Amino acid sequence: MFKDLTDKKFNRLKVIDISHEDNNRLYHWNCVCECGNEIIVKGSHLRSGHTKSCGCLRKEIQSERLKKSNYRHGLRFTNEYNIWSTMKARCSNINHNRYKNYGGRGIKVCDKWLNDFINFYKDMGKRPSKEYSIDRIDNDGNYEPNNCRWATWKQQANNRSNDFNIKII
Repeated sequence: MFKDLTDKKFNRLKVIDISHEDNNRLYHWNCVCECGNEIIVKGSHLRSGHTKSCGCLRKEIQSERLKKSNYRHGLRFTNEYNIWSTMKARCSNINHNRYKNYGGRGIKVCDKWLNDFINFYKDMGKRPSKEYSIDRIDNDGNYEPNNCRWATWKQQANNRSNDFNIKII
């Protein structure tokens, strides 16, 4: 049974008019996509949602996936990723040579950062330069957004737990 789809909208496609009827008596329609491209689509594909656009939607989705994938996996080989991995190891791996100064003292990595490098990177941002490393503002506090910063070795040396001032009278 013929059902006129002219001027109807299906996802990103608006039906302009009928294109043709094929050998199986299925109707194909001329459509214009929101992006401006024109495409001929089988009526059943329009109604079922099988065809949602001229192809631009698939490209957009793939592009977003690629961006996210590159964001996640591309950052894996950065200095920030290495700093994050080492930070976690110092706090949780009893075989790490610095564990006694971190995990052994009760220093932990917050839940938000523990298993999610992206959260760590979003909170800390890119390391300003190779002269900077991660620093806990409160040396007895955990690795967490409000207690961490990128700091130079000099800034860190002034923030050590064994740092003390001698008052000369």
